[in-house]
Amino acid sequence: MIRRFWLAPICLALACTSGCAGLLGSKSTESVDLPASQSAQACLATARELAHQGRDAEAIEMYQRARRFDPKTKGVARRLAVLYDKQANVEAAQHEFQLAFEESPRDAELWNDFGYYQYQHQRFQEAEQAFRKALELKPELSRAKINLGLALGEQRRYDESFETFRCVISESAARHNVGIMQLRHGEINAAELSLQNALAIEPKLAQPQNVLNWLNDQRAAGPAQSAHPQSGPGGVYATTLAATAPVPPNNVMPPMPATTCGYSAPVAAPPEPQALIRRFPQ
Repeated sequence: MIRRFWLAPICLALACTSGCAGLLGSKSTESVDLPASQSAQACLATARELAHQGRDAEAIEMYQRARRFDPKTKGVARRLAVLYDKQANVEAAQHEFQLAFEESPRDAELWNDFGYYQYQHQRFQEAEQAFRKALELKPELSRAKINLGLALGEQRRYDESFETFRCVISESAARHNVGIMQLRHGEINAAELSLQNALAIEPKLAQPQNVLNWLNDQRAAGPAQSAHPQSGPGGVYATTLAATAPVPPNNVMPPMPATTCGYSAPVAAPPEPQALIRRFPQ
């Protein structure tokens, strides 16, 4: 994720006029009185920049300060819900989501964020419902489509997952993504076939080749025989690998930018699973 450092001077200037000094490196301790609504907006700008920098606790404090300046400021609850979830404060996150829905029940981005909150907590059916609601409200919301593909894949509905990914990314990338999710579930034979299909469509696509190479290395290092061989392309390896190392490590498959998945901007979550292709040229 590219951090927008050019915002820092603007946010800092706003902060210094609204009692938000010091949080972005300012040494000023003086403040200028502003109308409550302007002070709230200044704190919102500072909170967004703090969140971009990963300073979640300070961002939470600043969003709360914006709310104190002007309780009618919109969007605070949604951002707080995401930040609280990132800090594993489930009770606070649920409370803020409730407030956010009371404020904006037809906000597609909010439904996407709530769906990803459910996804992070492995409530995949509830996540699916939320993502579908987001797409009902805003069909072009690509982030919700990718997230829906993830939720379907976690339910092992791979055909539906593939078709959903395919609405946003290329066929080869979509097959790769499904292969990674099958690999996460220990379905090694199916994962290899999906990855091979991705390469058949796009031979120069590095990600599936890297994963297949890693699988071959695991096969070479794994047990040679099993008392209960499993039929199919992977042989006994399909049984043994899943119990030991079902997902390639980061040094084999570096994390991809979370540009089209996860929470809505500006608070983005790390990609999950890490080997997925989020965006691929058509």
